[in-house]
Amino acid sequence: MLMRLFFRLSTVCAIPIALLIITLRLIAPTLPTSGQLTFVASDTRLGFFTGIYLFDVGRGVSTLIYRDDRILRQIAWHPDSEQLLVISERATIRLLDANTGKVLWSFNRINPQVVISFLGWVDEGSSFLFALRHSDTLERRVARFNLIDQDWKLLDLPDVSLWQWMNISDDKAYFINWGEERVEQFNLSSQQFEIIHAWDGATEAWNSVEMSRDGTQVWVSSVQFDSDYQSFDILLLDVESRAMIDLDQSESEVDDAPVWTHAMDALIFSSYDYINNDLHLYQLRLKTGEREILYTAAQPPFDTISYVDVSSDDGWVSFVEDTGSSKRICLIDRHQQSMPNCPITRDFISIVVWRPE
Repeated sequence: MLMRLFFRLSTVCAIPIALLIITLRLIAPTLPTSGQLTFVASDTRLGFFTGIYLFDVGRGVSTLIYRDDRILRQIAWHPDSEQLLVISERATIRLLDANTGKVLWSFNRINPQVVISFLGWVDEGSSFLFALRHSDTLERRVARFNLIDQDWKLLDLPDVSLWQWMNISDDKAYFINWGEERVEQFNLSSQQFEIIHAWDGATEAWNSVEMSRDGTQVWVSSVQFDSDYQSFDILLLDVESRAMIDLDQSESEVDDAPVWTHAMDALIFSSYDYINNDLHLYQLRLKTGEREILYTAAQPPFDTISYVDVSSDDGWVSFVEDTGSSKRICLIDRHQQSMPNCPITRDFISIVVWRPE
C-alpha cells in the first residue's frame, strides 16, 4: 500500500518538475556553441590601455591579442578572416595577425593628410579604400592602398566631407551625398558617378542609411513631414530597379543604423519610444514586414544599446548595453528569443563585431 502511494506521489510531482525544467530551458540565457567575437575594451582595473580581444563564445574565454596606449577608432576583418585591420587615434593603420596579434605592417601619417577611417576592401582583399583629412584645409579625400605594392594613391574624387560611404562591391562604391540629398554610385574603374535615388528634403528627412551586404538594397530610416502628422518610416530601396518600398511606420525613431542578416531576410536595430519611454532591440522581417522585439532595456533612457551585430550563421545577435556604471556585451538567440546572456563586462567597450567564418 505504501509503495503504491509513493509511486503515485512521485508520478504526480514528476510532471510539474519536468514542465519546470522545460520552461527554464526555454527562457534561460544560453550561448552559441561556436564562433568568435572581436571587441575593443579598456578597464581601469587592468591598466590604462585599450585592447583588442577575441572572445570564444563556445568556451567562454577572452584573449587579449593586441594592446595600445591610445584609443582604437576602428577595426575591420580582412575577407580571409585571418587578418585584422586597425586604425588608432594617432592616425596609424595596422594590419594584425588575428590569431597572434602580431603587427604584419603599419602605415602612419601622410603629411599633410591624416588617416580618418577605413572604407572597404577591394580587389579581393588585396587593396582597401580609406579616408584622409587635410590638416590645414580639413578637406576629406579618398585613397586606395595596395597591400602587395605597399603603396597608395588618391582617387579622383572631390571633397567627401558630406558623404557617408555604405558599401563597396563589384568595383562600385555606394554612398549618401548628404549635401545633395541623394544616393550615388561611383565606379572605381571608370571614375564615373551615377545617381541612384534623390529625396525631397522639404517633405522628408533621412536619418540613417545602411546598405545590404551584397550592395543590392538600401535600408532607410526617414521622417515624413505632413501638415497634420509626422511619421517615422523604414524604407527599402532596390538599387537595380530604383523602386522604394515602405516597410514599416511607427512613432519611434530608429536610434542607429541597422544590421543586415547575412541571408538578408531581416534587419536588426534598436529604437527608443519617447512616448512610452521604452528602448527595444527589434528584428524586422523583410518578407512579412513583421517587427519583433528581441530585447527590452530595463531603465531607458539611462540604459542604451549600441554596436549591434549578427553572427555568420545568423543565429545570434550581439550588442553592447550601457547601464551607466559599466558596459556589457550581450548575446541573444534570434530564433528562440530567450533571455540574453551577457558574459563580458568592462568599464569601456567601443567596438564589437563577429569574426567572419
